Amino acid sequence: MREIADLDYIVVDNDREALALENNLIKQHKPKFNVLLRDDKTYPYIRFTAFEKFPRVYVTRRLLKDGSIYFGPYFPHSLAHRIVHFIHKTFRVPSCTVDLTRAHPRPCLQYYIRRCHGPCVPGLTSEERYTEAARDTKMFLEGRRHDLMKSLESRMREASDSERFEQAASYRDLLRTLTEIEERQKIAAAAGDDTDVLAWHAEPPLVAVNLFHLRGGRVVDRRDFYWEDLETFEPAEFLSSLLKQLYLDAAYLPRAIHVPMDFEDRAILEDILTERAANLEPPRSRVEILMPQRGAKHAFLELVEKNARHSFEQRFRVLKPSSKAIVDALEQALGLPEAAAPNRELRYLPSAGLRHGGFDGCVGRRADEKIRLSQVHHSRRMGQ
Repeated sequence: MREIADLDYIVVDNDREALALENNLIKQHKPKFNVLLRDDKTYPYIRFTAFEKFPRVYVTRRLLKDGSIYFGPYFPHSLAHRIVHFIHKTFRVPSCTVDLTRAHPRPCLQYYIRRCHGPCVPGLTSEERYTEAARDTKMFLEGRRHDLMKSLESRMREASDSERFEQAASYRDLLRTLTEIEERQKIAAAAGDDTDVLAWHAEPPLVAVNLFHLRGGRVVDRRDFYWEDLETFEPAEFLSSLLKQLYLDAAYLPRAIHVPMDFEDRAILEDILTERAANLEPPRSRVEILMPQRGAKHAFLELVEKNARHSFEQRFRVLKPSSKAIVDALEQALGLPEAAAPNRELRYLPSAGLRHGGFDGCVGRRADEKIRLSQVHHSRRMGQ
């Protein structure tokens, strides 16, 4: 409380609005004392270049403010590539780097194998036909498959009534493909519920979190999160904040989220996620946040906790030692006197003008004094 400079508040109608508003404000202002989500992986997105006359789709890991629409992130990593391949095959919207602002004499191979409408060559397709394909692609990426199927069915009937039978047949084939996708999703959902399992290992200020994704009863991916500056760690508050940042804006929600412990606003968060899940693909009747106490689900939660502990060891003790350990090792290697002050500082000053056997300076500062501690000679013998 000593760090607070000012206090303000916003009046809302209920707890749900308060929870959603809190999540948005944390993302907008990034307050110092709130848990901020830091994903250790960069997951791919699908980029839809809506600003182009002939929009295209790409798999990317960089989000740029260039007028494109980004969908994702997708996991496992191969899913984004599979979806883009499906778009090429089904909607014939390409991922090429051809300059579409000028005419070209002939199309590439993708046109001949029916993976592109060929907007680069005048006369191969019309602007209206390509715009329709791009609009269908966007609806597909947004998860509006039922709306897309209704639109295709309407266009198929209209084309048939107008005796444009070839076009009606293309709409029919596309409609069949989307229907098959829907059926596969229903079968996968029946085979096993989609579940996310989350656990952590904490030694404040260091925290490691593991999040396992089970789809159709199988583990398809794992995500790691790390924090190095959580001086105060309250497990219930940490869990609540983490779940809000993970799922309130997620494009996909599992049927269940398994966590190690209960927290204060669990029921409210469940209701909000359930409302969101009803409007996503595939729609969910309920999203539950559960704390398994026994059986196979509890055993799997313990496995995730074990993995979180292993990730903690690898991140903070093996791959990334603390700054104090680095300084201590450096002092020992250089034969420097032990610095008693907690705010000790070592500076490495390279001698830019000296080569092959030159000297670099290592300057140490402790409290208010500056001492030249050592000069380190770089030997450049053959084989070293």
